[in-house]
Amino acid sequence: MATKFAGVFPATKLFGSPNKEAMYTTLLMSTGLTFGTIASLFGRSHGIIDSSQYSTLVAAIIGTAIIPTIVANTLFLPTHLLPRLEPEMALSRRSGVPGRILYANDGSDDALRALALALALAKQNNSELHMVSVNKIGYAPQSSEQMMQGTGAASGRFRGVLQHAHAMAEESQVQLHTHVVAGHPVRSVVDLAAELNVELLVIGAGGRSTLYERLVGTRADRIVRHAQCPVLVVK
Repeated sequence: MATKFAGVFPATKLFGSPNKEAMYTTLLMSTGLTFGTIASLFGRSHGIIDSSQYSTLVAAIIGTAIIPTIVANTLFLPTHLLPRLEPEMALSRRSGVPGRILYANDGSDDALRALALALALAKQNNSELHMVSVNKIGYAPQSSEQMMQGTGAASGRFRGVLQHAHAMAEESQVQLHTHVVAGHPVRSVVDLAAELNVELLVIGAGGRSTLYERLVGTRADRIVRHAQCPVLVVK
């Protein structure tokens, strides 16, 4: 740890990092988890150390990974680099009333239930409601009309999603602003939420198998992790 600290800290200063950021980077980089574990296993398998020594070494190696991370996040976390809320947006969040809501619709059953809740929230709080549907294609259309002009099942699905959403919005007497974008489903939703500066993002939980969720997580999980605004997940 000491040798890594001596190697990393001067490098961070060479690149102009302030002391707090330099310490944060250095502490996170001063662990020896991978090489230490391999070296200990090599010693155990070749009879250089016994089982008790191996266990002690692995415990120490894990400690060198956990303790610097805790210290870094407790004392040197560069919070000034985190995105800051605009004053009017922060005020809206403190009041608990979302002024602008974004709802993500992928056509699933959970998404339809989320739409009903988004419409109810928008009507109750007199909020501006936006809806986004993401199409995973290789090019970016210039408008929703161009997206709808495409052929195949995807085009029909998006047309049906938009029509159904507008019908529900009209029935609820809520004005619905729709956005149809092309790209990665998670990144597109998160980016649009940031661009619109929304106070609340409403999404469906999504339908994946339990095994798939445990391995990579659902889209909803990733949106919750990456979105800069509160996310309401509807099951």
